[in-house]
Amino acid sequence: MTETESIDESGATLESGTEPSQEDAGTPIDYSDDLHTFYLEVAPAEVANEFTREAVAKYAAGPVTVEPYGFKLQAPIQRIPELVRELAQGNRAIYQVVRLD
Repeated sequence: MTETESIDESGATLESGTEPSQEDAGTPIDYSDDLHTFYLEVAPAEVANEFTREAVAKYAAGPVTVEPYGFKLQAPIQRIPELVRELAQGNRAIYQVVRLD
């Protein structure tokens, strides 16, 4: 790291006085409230599970579409690790998370 660089809260190196750029949109260092569409795949039994549905609804920013093997939702990118953590702590199996946009 040089004198003109700093590390932001995500650990990304930035030049002094700058913010993450548009190229960072949709990446792990995107701390904006921009919404992205995700597909969260879980076991079929989890789709009907109340704990799982409540957790997904809690982190979604709008309506959630229930699919046969999961959920389609919109959320800021930084909410997804929090959702995955909550489901994992509840011993819920997550098979994949895919950003659709």
